[in-house]
Amino acid sequence: MRDAGLALSLANLCFIEAWFTTLFDGHYGYFNKAPVTSMALLALLLNIFGAALFFWIMARLMRRLENDLVRAMAHLVYFALLLVPLNFVRHHYSNVIGFALLDFAHRPLFLVSLLVVAIPIVRWHKPAARLVSSLVLILLPLSFFTLGKIALLLLHVQSLAQSPLSPGAPPALSEKNQPHVVWILFDEMDQRLAFSERPVSLQLPELDRICKESFSATEAYAPAGSTLESLPALITGRLVSAAVPCSPSDLAITWSDSGTTVAWSAQPNIFSRARELEVNTGLVGWYHPYERLFGSSLNYCSWYAFPQYEISRGETFSATFVNQLWSTVPPLQYRRLHLDLYQHALDDALRVVTNGQLGLILLHLPVPHLPCIYSSATQQFTVTSFSRQDYFNTLALADRTLGALRSALEKAGAWDKSWLLISADHGWRDAPSYDGKLDHRVPFILKTPGVRRPASYASPFNTVLTQDLLLSVLQQELTSAEQIVPWLERHRFESGDR
Repeated sequence: MRDAGLALSLANLCFIEAWFTTLFDGHYGYFNKAPVTSMALLALLLNIFGAALFFWIMARLMRRLENDLVRAMAHLVYFALLLVPLNFVRHHYSNVIGFALLDFAHRPLFLVSLLVVAIPIVRWHKPAARLVSSLVLILLPLSFFTLGKIALLLLHVQSLAQSPLSPGAPPALSEKNQPHVVWILFDEMDQRLAFSERPVSLQLPELDRICKESFSATEAYAPAGSTLESLPALITGRLVSAAVPCSPSDLAITWSDSGTTVAWSAQPNIFSRARELEVNTGLVGWYHPYERLFGSSLNYCSWYAFPQYEISRGETFSATFVNQLWSTVPPLQYRRLHLDLYQHALDDALRVVTNGQLGLILLHLPVPHLPCIYSSATQQFTVTSFSRQDYFNTLALADRTLGALRSALEKAGAWDKSWLLISADHGWRDAPSYDGKLDHRVPFILKTPGVRRPASYASPFNTVLTQDLLLSVLQQELTSAEQIVPWLERHRFESGDR
């Protein structure tokens, strides 16, 4: 019975990331796409009980073995499993980030600390195992709490906050002749590290190529330092000081100028205004539930959840079961999910940018946002990259993504006919951990139809004016590259006040 209790408690701790993100309402389910179904709950039960059974069998076998070496190795595996809940606590309840751990791991002090901890554990592994087992048994009631919560949800005694609504039909396509405007937001692309202070070893040929034939601003500033506040500002054209999920399908945003808090979905935005102009709209994005927010103003929409919020969810029983298993090693699971998200989002983006019926397209893409899923050295995807160069690897992937989008537009004969705006929602927030500097500038590259002459602009402005600029293009008030600088000179001071 003691071994059974230990096995159940250990299994529950190993799946702490899976049941925590599945069973508890987080932000009203705003960031989630895959719902928590009975299928997901049954997969969780199967994983917990399956792991508990395995641990119990191993414990019974160890009691029958007399080999001290095998027992010592088993105890070390036992101790290693407890790194799973410790990492959970680090990730959710401490300010220790991955870069800090990487820094510490490269210091001589790390090796000394490791030896100080490891030698006594190896030498006295039996009393250490008894002490650890006592602690695991103390946490046994937590497993009953988890199982009870699953039972209450399966019996519909309790429920989780999640969107019950299926998206409605998109609006009818307009037949009106309209420009083709593609607005690309590379999540967390940093102007300083991508351009002005780019490492010598980093090659970004596609970004350099488009800068040589487009207008580019070197002092463009993002409206906020995170996606949560920046996207509402960019899409509404007004600065936002705070944003908090208020339902599965909406965000409560606070205007910087008035301090008033409103529902984001109810505000006029670039898509609703484009539809008023009879311009067809499309969006491919991630993080925010765009379809639930703006579905009535979008002729096409696909969006993907941030993996951090869906680390253990899936669309099918088998996918959910596998994701719950992978959630025991979050660093690898985040990369698996991010890679899958990127590949699906890119496929969607390549389809939508070549759709000649759409006049305004927003691509909010998940690169160069970490985690790293690409090696610039091998030009291959990876889920095992953990280094200080990871951000620059993802910058290289963003550059490769731009090349793929350009190639698709050129093959469709739409490149020379399209307006293309490349920017970012914010810069790299963890840059101080790389070189001690934080820069709020983001790229702002505007390609106009036909013209292939470079132009640079060095006056500062806030990219919150992007909505007004693109609406001027859609209304055909802004029709040429020569008009961009005068337009910015008229509007750049207004943007900082709104």
